[in-house]
Amino acid sequence: MKQVLIIFTLLVSITLFAQTGKPIDVPQIVVKVGLDQTIDLDGTSITFLKVIEDSRCPNGVDCIWAGEAKVLVRIGSVDGEAVEKTLTFKNGMSVIAGLFNNKELQFLQLTPYPDANISEAEKKPYTLLLRSIEK
Repeated sequence: MKQVLIIFTLLVSITLFAQTGKPIDVPQIVVKVGLDQTIDLDGTSITFLKVIEDSRCPNGVDCIWAGEAKVLVRIGSVDGEAVEKTLTFKNGMSVIAGLFNNKELQFLQLTPYPDANISEAEKKPYTLLLRSIEK
């Protein structure tokens, strides 16, 4: 009887310690918006109007300054109000545009990143990567 009790205790303790306390990461959905495109994201319309400036240091070049990229977007809410925002991307950091419909709009990056080895003819059109986070 003593052996059965010991085996039972071991089995229970193994199953209790086998579970980890790590939180599960919820996947984030990233949306791509092309230049002059409008998308609807959870009731908020986002239009990528133009690239104001792109002075980011190209890949394959040594620069003193990392540079930055500035873009103009129009963000409209469900009630029809729209605001234009200038977003500045520096050092690979994302930009938070604000709260719209109880969701935070986070612009992750402007692509493509400049590359000294790619000619103007080979460049792909600009796109913005963004996500919406519930607040």
